[in-house]
Amino acid sequence: MRRLTRDEDGTILVFVAIALAVLLGMIALSFDMGRLAASQSELQSFADNVALAAAGELDGRGDSIDRARAAAAAMIADSQTFGTGGRALAATDVSLGGDVRLTFMSAIDADDAAPLADTVIDADGGYSTAEQRMARYVRVRVRDHDVPLTFAAAFVGMSGEDEPNHAVSGDAVAGFTQFACDTTPLMFCIPHTGWTADANVGDLLVLRTGGNGAAWQPGNFGFLDPTTTAIPNPAGPCAGMSATGNKLWQCLVGAAGQVTSCYEINNGVDTEPGQKNGLAAAFNTRFDQFDTTMNDERNDPDYAPAPNVIDGYETPRQGKKCDSINMTPDQSAKNTPLNQESRPLPVDDCISSGTCASSFVGSDRFGDGVWAQGRRAYIDTNYGNNNRNYADDTDPFPTATTRYQFYLREIGATSAGRILGSPRRETGVPQCHQNPSTDPDRRSIIAAAVDCQTNTFSGRASDIPVQEFVKIFMVQPVGTDHSDFNFYGEVVGSVGGAGSATDGTFRDFVQLYR
Repeated sequence: MRRLTRDEDGTILVFVAIALAVLLGMIALSFDMGRLAASQSELQSFADNVALAAAGELDGRGDSIDRARAAAAAMIADSQTFGTGGRALAATDVSLGGDVRLTFMSAIDADDAAPLADTVIDADGGYSTAEQRMARYVRVRVRDHDVPLTFAAAFVGMSGEDEPNHAVSGDAVAGFTQFACDTTPLMFCIPHTGWTADANVGDLLVLRTGGNGAAWQPGNFGFLDPTTTAIPNPAGPCAGMSATGNKLWQCLVGAAGQVTSCYEINNGVDTEPGQKNGLAAAFNTRFDQFDTTMNDERNDPDYAPAPNVIDGYETPRQGKKCDSINMTPDQSAKNTPLNQESRPLPVDDCISSGTCASSFVGSDRFGDGVWAQGRRAYIDTNYGNNNRNYADDTDPFPTATTRYQFYLREIGATSAGRILGSPRRETGVPQCHQNPSTDPDRRSIIAAAVDCQTNTFSGRASDIPVQEFVKIFMVQPVGTDHSDFNFYGEVVGSVGGAGSATDGTFRDFVQLYR
């Protein structure tokens, strides 16, 4: 017995057995914890992707929440592997049998510990909303999935400890932000709710300035406040100009290139009435007209006219100034021969005759895209015999259905340094400015389209929702009319708004915040 108690052979086996039990237990637990972590990663990735897909539709339109739910369900396919009953995950709301709960919010707190002051914040850490136009963020919570912990259950059963939580989920917040960059700070009121640019390509708009303090009506146009939203681009021609006075406005309207820096448009735009001194002349620099307030800019490359400036005027350089001589029929210079006259692209026939549809307010300012009679007169004067016998004249660009297309064809056919043939006094190319632009879209303007009937406001206003951004081709120079002036433009199409990144002008940012 004494020898047995003194015998140390095999003692290490006791420690090996204990260590082996602990090691095997840890290995077993690592399987469980790994499955738990893998499931958590799967569900979090699912939540992130659903949030990004849904947030991409939160563009401030009247159906944004509906589209966000549909996009999440249609775009995202995923599965969970280790949870009870591994299966595909459905990116629809739990109320519809899916695996996520979507909460839409108009804003979120700056950080988790600092909620925005003076605002009631909901349990989601944001400002929950059911108003589709107000939703800018979405929180996605994936319902709990149970991951059985077989080895951990045995371990805690032997140790008497509490079983660890084996329910995992995912939680993410994503948001949508849109910026407009280097656009003309111009806005106009669309004819009626539901109007879109792409459905009205080729229609003529006759826009008139909105009055100070007056209610905005369809067909009014104004500007975006450069002191709050349309901030001058620090690398552009308007940088450093005072926000007071008209110099900044003239630059923002008349200059080319990087006019404004990017500004956020999610929450709408700040508007200014259109009655600004000297802005008609600023618009008309595109037509090689440098009158009144813009006389000193006739050599400035920032105010270069378009490569095609056919407008019914001859603008020859006379020493230090340029004369704008009217060449249109019945208004041309005295004793000008018929074959030397010219005329600008016409308005729609119904606008000319006053017979446009009258089913909505301001309908006389919105054409229907039909300009057949005006087209014949334009061809007769500029390309034909100018004898008012339109049957004698051959259409030089019969496939050009819109005025914008016709204008581009004229540029493409330019030869011998002129567009309009001799002996017409207006050549069609700039005569005043020495270095015209080579960009055909110098005569195009991108403007914010606003539904002024749904969103009623007067004079200066803030946070006005933008329906879309519209590319408008300037058909004729801006004409003065007492205290107001008319802007003649043809709809080219939509270039911004929801989901757009056209020509680098618009930027949609969808990102995860939580």
